[in-house]
Amino acid sequence: MLELRNKFDLQEWVNPTWTDLILGELAENEISVSKDGKKYPRVRGLRRIGSYITNAFINCEVISCNEVYAACKATAVVCREDGRLIVASSMAEATPANVNNDMIAKHLLATAESRAEGRCWTKVLKLNCLTAEEMSLDTENKDKDAEKSVDIDKEEAWSSDIQKKMINNKSKKLDINPMKYAELLAGLDDELSVASDIKDGVLSKKLAARLIEALDKVTKDGKKIPEDLQGFVSL
Repeated sequence: MLELRNKFDLQEWVNPTWTDLILGELAENEISVSKDGKKYPRVRGLRRIGSYITNAFINCEVISCNEVYAACKATAVVCREDGRLIVASSMAEATPANVNNDMIAKHLLATAESRAEGRCWTKVLKLNCLTAEEMSLDTENKDKDAEKSVDIDKEEAWSSDIQKKMINNKSKKLDINPMKYAELLAGLDDELSVASDIKDGVLSKKLAARLIEALDKVTKDGKKIPEDLQGFVSL
C-alpha cells in the first residue's frame, strides 16, 4: 500500500477513479455487496487502510443513548510535532426506523458508533461512497451459518468499550462507585436484574445505557451522593 500512500500525499484523490482504487485494496471480508451487486466498504477495512495511508486515528464520542435512539460523533486526528490536528469529523445516529436488519436494530449504540467512524474515514480518505454500516447491510452471509448470528448477538449484548469509558469518566468526576450504582439501578428497574445484566464485572448494554443516563442526571441535578455509593472504582 506504499504506492497508494504516495498517491494520497500527491493529492491524486482528486481523480474520479480514486474511490474505486481504494475499494480495490479491500479484502473480501472488508466489503459488503448489496442485492443489486454494488459494493460498500466496511469500517474494519477503511480503518486498516486509512490509518496507514493518512496516519490518522479516530476517536468516537457518545452523544446520546437510550433504548430507541443512539448518536455518536467521530473525530479523526493526526498527531504532528506542533500538536494534534483535527482532519475530519462526522456524526451518525441509529434508530429502529433507520436500520433494515433485525439483529442490528438490537444494538443501536454500536451501529451509531460504526456509522460515525465509517463516515469519518470516507472524509479522511476523500472517498465518494457510503459504508456498509450506513446501509445496514449484513456483515455475513445469512445462509452460511445460522448459529453465527446467535454468537454475535450474545457478544454484543454486553457493554462496549465506549460505554465503559464514559461510565468511568462520569463516575470518577462524581466520585461514585459505578458497579454499586449499576447494581442499585438493576434492582429498581423491572426490565433489569443483577443476575442477567451483570456478568463477571461486565454490564449489559442496556444497563450501561441506563447507568450513563443516571450519572448524567446526578451531574445535572447536583444532588448529594449516598455514602454507600461513594468512592470511585473503575469498571
